[in-house]
Amino acid sequence: MATSLLEGLLTIYIFIGIGLIIGKLLGEYRDRVLKLGTRLAIYVLTPVLVFISLVNTEIVLDFRLVAGIILVQVTTSLLLMGITFAFVKRRGTMENPKLGGYLLIAGFPNATVFPLPIILSVFGEAYLTIIFLFSSSALVLRGTLGTYTSIKLGSGSIEGSGEEKASPTENIDVKKTILKVIGFPPTIGIILAVIFLATGTPLPRDALELIKDPLSAMTSCLGSGIIGLILAGLDTSKLKTYKRDLPACMLIRFVIPFIYFMIVSRFMKFSTDDTIIKSILLLEVMGPPAIFNALFAVNFGLKPEFVATMVVILTLCMIILAPLIIVVAPFLF
Repeated sequence: MATSLLEGLLTIYIFIGIGLIIGKLLGEYRDRVLKLGTRLAIYVLTPVLVFISLVNTEIVLDFRLVAGIILVQVTTSLLLMGITFAFVKRRGTMENPKLGGYLLIAGFPNATVFPLPIILSVFGEAYLTIIFLFSSSALVLRGTLGTYTSIKLGSGSIEGSGEEKASPTENIDVKKTILKVIGFPPTIGIILAVIFLATGTPLPRDALELIKDPLSAMTSCLGSGIIGLILAGLDTSKLKTYKRDLPACMLIRFVIPFIYFMIVSRFMKFSTDDTIIKSILLLEVMGPPAIFNALFAVNFGLKPEFVATMVVILTLCMIILAPLIIVVAPFLF
């Protein structure tokens, strides 16, 4: 386990470094390559890998597992957003757009791109379903509560000009959000796998097994490179501007989620691979803010420079914390 952990993390860090170098060399083209790489990983490679992993896995997606994952995601996000809102309102010194940015950082971690290479390299593709159930639940919450709070607290239009005010009474399209989740390619991979397993449709399992390992390695390396590309966009000149916000963001993204999950996990027991599943969920709840939060911040006028800076800095922090979490987690659960 120790050897595979070191090898897996070393591979991740090597490709993060490669992505960082490429991102610096690309300059203004970095964002285009980042978008293309992310779509390739999430919309093409990952759905295929999820499908293969599910139809060939021994992990059973029972009700307790699915309900437990969703419960952890929803309660953690609500708790962190509630604590952040209450603390800021009590002090009464923060403008609404920045509060909205804080709520995005608190409530919505990077549940897919960041943990993807770690799960593949350290635990194996059989556990990918865990992160996609978690991220699907987060997508629904962000599309409803996240959208509402962003509209309520935002100061600008979709262009971020600040001239047009978003209406606090704008309706949230729940149906559209649900369709987004169902249409999310990794979710489609899960649905197709469940259909094939439920109907007993014969599949070329040996052939699928042959392509699983190379596909897994490719996805892991690409995911690591994407993290490097994100880090390449860090504007160091902004660090001094937000140095007072960094401790608070670290508290709400790392410390409080850790304490909360340690309490909640005592009341949860998964039928198989309990320690591994809880270790993955700990990585999820302590994940850095989702990249998509920066897009929300631009869209609704929620201090996009602040949110984008925190996304990158906290991602860098989590790269350092992740190995410690993986090593310590088996002793915690």
